[in-house]
Amino acid sequence: TNNRSDLLDLLLSAVDGCGEPLSDDEIHEQALAFVVAGSETTGNLLVWIFCVLLNDENLLRLCQNEIDVHLPEGTEINEEI
Repeated sequence: TNNRSDLLDLLLSAVDGCGEPLSDDEIHEQALAFVVAGSETTGNLLVWIFCVLLNDENLLRLCQNEIDVHLPEGTEINEEI
């Protein structure tokens, strides 16, 4: 038994309503939809977080202080952080 472990495996083994395998174009469209949906969800979450922070000065200050503890002024931000 082959355990499917990622999105591409699932798409490659998927069948349509008639039991036919998905075409390359259908696989491409489904993968693209998955990526776009993931970025949209992340974007919506970030907007919500900023909205909450900008409407609660105390919470914003607490977050700024926490960031300052872990990333003091002058800290270079790179992929290791």
